[in-house]
Amino acid sequence: MTHYHNLYQGTQGDQKVLVKSWRLMGTGESEKKRFAQKLCHGLLKWKRASSHPHILPILGISRDDSSLSPSLVVSFCHNGNVNEYLSRNQAANVLELLSGVAAGIRHLHTLDPPIIHGKIRGSNILISEENKPLLTDLCLINLPLPTELTMANTREALDDVRWMAPEVISPPTASSDSDAEDDVLHEGKNTSDPYNITAASDVHSFGMTAIELFTRHPPFAHRKHPFGVILDLTSGVRPQRPTSEPTKTPANSSNTPPFGNVTSHKNISDEIWDLITKCWAHNPLERPNMCLVESWIGVLGLQERVRWV
Repeated sequence: MTHYHNLYQGTQGDQKVLVKSWRLMGTGESEKKRFAQKLCHGLLKWKRASSHPHILPILGISRDDSSLSPSLVVSFCHNGNVNEYLSRNQAANVLELLSGVAAGIRHLHTLDPPIIHGKIRGSNILISEENKPLLTDLCLINLPLPTELTMANTREALDDVRWMAPEVISPPTASSDSDAEDDVLHEGKNTSDPYNITAASDVHSFGMTAIELFTRHPPFAHRKHPFGVILDLTSGVRPQRPTSEPTKTPANSSNTPPFGNVTSHKNISDEIWDLITKCWAHNPLERPNMCLVESWIGVLGLQERVRWV
């Protein structure tokens, strides 16, 4: 449970489900209505995208008579999120997991109109019964929380900055010299939204999530306080490359994954590191789009498989 929503387990037929209900106790009717409208809009966008195999499908949207705010019904994922999954499965193939995540984000970005996730991080990637990654919590970053809930969630919001692009944390001024850059940074921008999320900021978050999965630690793990992370991000500092000896699986092993065995917690090849650093380029115009990222990961997966044979 977070400060502003509750989670419940239940059943729908013979399927175990999770119900996410947003709490708006103590807020005014106008605030409740505005929040509910924004939430419904986000959930409907999520539902529109959830046919993809790497997006957690929405099973239903319900509304309690006592609340204006809807509740979300999704499948219960016994494997938990990707961080919990990796803690129990030390030999899991990170590159293969990232391939699925990239495919899901690419799907969102190529819809018409595009959908921006806005909050890509390990805790928002669930693992299915088939051990496949599923993006969750789409389009929920810009919910208009009432003042008292915003203050209560300060710690949670500050923790999110570890995955945020610098232009989301510190938006550029309106007097930007580059019209092209302005188009990218304000793509689909709703001026009432607190976070200026774009496809390029999703790419940045994907790069940070890659570091999280490879190292089993959040980005900027050496920074205890989020304010240090904000200073690093806005000044162009990025996480250092971790080093570790790779762990090799014998070529005749029946458990060799299809993307090769990049299983060492901190082993990142030169090619993978190059992709990650391009994803978190300070200038959003210099980041690759997710179509290119997905293709690039596919090629790297083939290379890694050949390398370990």
